Amino acid sequence: MCVLCACVSSQYGAGASRVVECPKNLVGRVIGKGGETIKTLQKQFGVSIQIEQNSMPCRITIAGPASVLAAAEKAVTDIIEDRAQGAGGGFGGAGRE
Repeated sequence: MCVLCACVSSQYGAGASRVVECPKNLVGRVIGKGGETIKTLQKQFGVSIQIEQNSMPCRITIAGPASVLAAAEKAVTDIIEDRAQGAGGGFGGAGRE
């Protein structure tokens, strides 16, 4: 498994952000079929998740309340590293190579 978390934290007013690096071939896991996975993560943690797909590796920026960033980051990292629990799918987009 990859160690993918290059966590960069910075404060932005009332919230904060963290960046997780993700190999391009795995970014589809985070997005999910029709955006289902990323939308669920955003709703569950109350964060904004932006994916910069033009960089190598891709950069996933998670922004929101500092109190939930660590949990949201862990959820994203678990998905990338295929450790999602009770996911029931939703990781479409990128196959294993």
